[in-house]
Amino acid sequence: MLKRRPGRMWYFFCVGLATTALRAAAEIPAGCSATLLEESRALKEISPYSVRGTYCDGTVGILNSGELLVVSYTVGDIQFRADQLRLDIFSRSNDKSPVHLIGIDKREGGSYRLDGVLGTTGLTVALTAAIHPKKIDEKALGLMGWRTVDNQRVYVPVATTRSGLDETAHLSLRTPAAIIQADYQICDATAKCAEQRTFARNQTAGTLISLLIPKKSGGGTYTVKLTILGPANRLFGQVFLIEPPL
Repeated sequence: MLKRRPGRMWYFFCVGLATTALRAAAEIPAGCSATLLEESRALKEISPYSVRGTYCDGTVGILNSGELLVVSYTVGDIQFRADQLRLDIFSRSNDKSPVHLIGIDKREGGSYRLDGVLGTTGLTVALTAAIHPKKIDEKALGLMGWRTVDNQRVYVPVATTRSGLDETAHLSLRTPAAIIQADYQICDATAKCAEQRTFARNQTAGTLISLLIPKKSGGGTYTVKLTILGPANRLFGQVFLIEPPL
């Protein structure tokens, strides 16, 4: 009588699991979050975060952060066209590497997330999958791009193809705490800095504040330096790296 060989059976079982895991990982589009895909399965919400062809979007858990967050970096007004949203890179940079795209619901308590990759041909997002069902309009949708340069995140402006190239870019941020005054200064790739300007006063925690990023004649990576005065004269600063708009 032949004896079973559990070791061999266990080997094939493990190989099967590994193959399934690799196949699942391969089916996740670039830029999508495997963690959010897994977490969304437990959410009993409308339009959960899911794979939508070449990108992912849908409902995720609400993000609570104690940091000053970039929530949007766009050129011109975001405009929906029928049931689609067409997005392109609007950066002056000559860098042709792919840009990670992030979209969020800018409204307080928003639970929407979009992840994908913007190449030279842009990206088309179907509004009917999650954005329309969650009643997110153009003004509530925050969009930004980013890529890694010298191990640092550099934000990249995005826009719809219907936006004018002569528009100034808007960099929007969410404040984790109340603000008495917020100042910013932009420095170009040669470290030449413009005059410091005030762009927000007397804002409550969670407020969206926005600053204008003008078009620049040169490319490269620019630095946005923020100086924020909070309650009890608490002063703190933050630095973001950006690519200037076209």
